[in-house]
Amino acid sequence: MTHFHFISLLIFLLSSHPQRCNALQTLDYVNVALNKPTKQSSTQLGGDSSRAVDGDRNSNYSFGSCSNTREGFNNSFWIVDLLSSYPVHSVLITNRDRADGRLRDFQILVSKISPYKNGIDELCLHYPSTVSPGATIELKCSQKNIYGRYVSIWKPMYFGLALCEVEVHVDKTRMRERFANLYVTPGRKSSKSPFFSKKMKSSSTVDCVRTCLSAPGRHATIMQVEKATKTCECIEESGLLTTATDISDASWTLVKSYQN
Repeated sequence: MTHFHFISLLIFLLSSHPQRCNALQTLDYVNVALNKPTKQSSTQLGGDSSRAVDGDRNSNYSFGSCSNTREGFNNSFWIVDLLSSYPVHSVLITNRDRADGRLRDFQILVSKISPYKNGIDELCLHYPSTVSPGATIELKCSQKNIYGRYVSIWKPMYFGLALCEVEVHVDKTRMRERFANLYVTPGRKSSKSPFFSKKMKSSSTVDCVRTCLSAPGRHATIMQVEKATKTCECIEESGLLTTATDISDASWTLVKSYQN
């Protein structure tokens, strides 16, 4: 298989890979918020912000899959870092099953720079209505081609902000642009330490790329897989990628993503 054909196959498989659990996956869109880093204005009753991107739409709070901020404070918010900028098509939100009309009158904002670093937010949508208890709604941005790395939900009202799942959907045809510059090198590996490592069921390079794209906390630019142990390693390298840290090793296959 030529390098061109391998990359074409990789792009196709990445785009068609289904997400876990109950998170909706359509033929045309992919959820890029799954397992990404999150923050929120406060936490109440163990409702950590990460629960809203665990891939589970279960709306029963006792099952541990819903985030929750404290009541009694104005301007509750929840933010997900997508680790890379994307053209946001829509945001899907799953409400608690016993929400009592609390999820209403909120805004969805998109920013290229972290809101904690004076990033300029673009308004994706203002939703003045009430989300029904246990319901999942899809909210499309009011303007096209809204682009950013951080997606936030802001709620000015007194009641806390509870979210059982938040999905940020991106058009798969736009997603393919991110994988146009993958370079695969058999027999090489990076000597840099991985931030995430996982034993896989196979030694597939495609599976390793999928693993690193959903790895928690950071954005992988280098991915490598070892054939015998089926170990996938995810490495983050800032700035321009080079070959200075690459070494020869016949048991490994190295994949680098030359993305801005």
